[in-house]
Parts: sequence; structure tokens; C-alpha cells
Amino acid sequence: MITEAYPRLWSAAYPQDDRTADQHDAYSIARWLQDASISGEIEKTFAAPEPESVAMTGQVEGWILGSSWPPVTKQRGRMTSTKAQASTTTPGYINRNRQEVVARTGLQGNDHNQVVYLLRCHACGARYGANGSDIFQRRCPECDGGRPGL
Repeated sequence: MITEAYPRLWSAAYPQDDRTADQHDAYSIARWLQDASISGEIEKTFAAPEPESVAMTGQVEGWILGSSWPPVTKQRGRMTSTKAQASTTTPGYINRNRQEVVARTGLQGNDHNQVVYLLRCHACGARYGANGSDIFQRRCPECDGGRPGL
């Protein structure tokens, strides 16, 4: 199989560390393929695009791995707090540092009006608590230099 991948779909999801831009693009594609395989998302990625007319075009011209139809338009500007909470605190959400939301604990957090969520690191499996407001940027306290969990 020959695959065309568009690194910009995934490169921002992973820290660049000491890689060059080209190295990071290659790493991001490989890392996303690994993560998508583990989560089961890979099957959806290889499915033919819908509607059928788009799938027929894809057979002739090819299809970019991970792209969707209809194309997803990114929203410009700041997300409202309600929208941010709905996406980043939902169990199964994985942030750019591979920290996954496991569950809402119901315990009071240590930030204003926050609740503690249980997170799991995809790299080492560590589990720890974090304020809902911190989930999008959390790093693992065990293997990635993150702050201690709650």
C-alpha cells in the first residue's frame, strides 16, 4: 500500500522535542498511526470517504490519510469555556501530550470552581488527578516532567 499523509494534521499534537521540522513530521505520522491503531481509529481512517461521488474521485486521484469529508472547517477565535469543557473533559479525550481523560472524580480541584479528573499517561500508564482546566496542557508527572497530580 502507498500512503500519502499530511503531517500538519497531527504534528501539533506531539511535542517537537529536539527533532528538526522534517524529523518531527515523520515522527508525528508514525506516532499518530500507532495511537490510531491502539484506539481503533485507524479502521475509520482507511474507510472510503462518503458520499460515493467523493469515494470515486478518491479512487482516481487518491485520498489523504486522515482527511475527512466533508472537510472540517476549523473555527477561528477563542473557544467558549463551555465548548472547551465539553471536549477536553470528556472521558477518552487525549491531549497533545498523550494524557487521556479516564473519568470525572467529583472531587473538588485546587483551582477556582474546578473538579478533579483522572488522567492516564499513554507513554507509561501512570494515573493521576488534574483540574479540568489543566487537561489540555497536562504532562505526565512520572515520565514527562509534569506537575504532581492531585
